[in-house]
Amino acid sequence: MSRFLLVLLAMGCCTLFVNGQDDKKKSDSALKLSEQIIGTWVFESGEMGGMPPPEEFTKVFKLKIMKGGKFSVDVPDQQHNGEYKLNENTKPAEIDFNHDGEERKGIIKLEKGKVYICVSEPGGTRPTKFESKGDGAHFFMVLTREKK
Repeated sequence: MSRFLLVLLAMGCCTLFVNGQDDKKKSDSALKLSEQIIGTWVFESGEMGGMPPPEEFTKVFKLKIMKGGKFSVDVPDQQHNGEYKLNENTKPAEIDFNHDGEERKGIIKLEKGKVYICVSEPGGTRPTKFESKGDGAHFFMVLTREKK
């Protein structure tokens, strides 16, 4: 009888351990977008006004998204610091960048390790698609995590 109880106890412990490992895997993959985008991102591709941005822009562009709703962006000969607001309750998620009194409304998604962002010109309307047409109203970019 006591051997039977020991076997049951051992099986219960194994089940708890395996389920705990599954829960850890689920929680790692279920991180919120707000947690997954924290870090430094570099330009991979994109469009401004339906055209690729100049090479001197793409070589230095770097977006650093920090906890607490702060960001910095490096562009040729400039660095901008500001705040962002993320709304994960919409499809696609909405992100607004504010710096130097200017607001750029945007959308954002994370897919296969890349961040897709499409933002308006300052004061413009929020884009609804991840694209930039010839009117120049939106800037679409695909970013990858900076390699160290």
